[in-house]
Amino acid sequence: MGFLRLKTSLSERIVDEREKAEIDAMTGLFNRRAYTGDMAQLTQIPVKNDLVYLSVDVNGLKEVNDNQGHEAGDKLIVGTARCMEQAFGDYGKLYRVGGDEFVGLLYARCKEIERLTDDFEKRMKAWSDEYGITLTASIGYACSGEYPGNRADDLAGIADERMYAAKAEYYRI
Repeated sequence: MGFLRLKTSLSERIVDEREKAEIDAMTGLFNRRAYTGDMAQLTQIPVKNDLVYLSVDVNGLKEVNDNQGHEAGDKLIVGTARCMEQAFGDYGKLYRVGGDEFVGLLYARCKEIERLTDDFEKRMKAWSDEYGITLTASIGYACSGEYPGNRADDLAGIADERMYAAKAEYYRI
C-alpha cells in the first residue's frame, strides 16, 4: 500500500471515528458530546430568529423499567428517538443528552413548531399502538422569535422550565 493511499485511509478512519464519537449508540441521534459542542458554538454567535430549542423527556420510564424491565424501557427511548426524527428531523439536529432526555436545535417559526409537536404526539400514539407500550413525553420549547435578544442557553432554560411544567402536569393527572 502506498504512503498516499495509507494516509488517505487513516484520514478517513479518523473522520469516521470522530463522527461515531458524537452519535448515541442506542438511538443513532447525536449525543451529549455533540450537543455540548454545538451549544458552545451557538452561544458565541447571535441567535437567528427561527432557532427553536426543544426539550423532551420520556414520561413514566422508571415505572416501565421497574415493572416491565429495562428492555421495554429501552424500547421507549428508541421509540422516542424515531418519533422525534420523523417529526423534527428535517428542521435541525436532535440529541439524546441523558437517559431519557432529548434536545432539538431546530430552525422553524413558532407557529410551525406547534404543528410539529402535534405531529410528534400523534407519532408517539401510533408507536404505542404498534408496540403495545404507552409512549408519551413531556415537551417544552422556546423560540428565539418569541424571546428576541436571548442567547441559545437562555432558550434552553425556558424550554426546560416548560418541559418540567408539562411533566408535572402529566404526573398530576
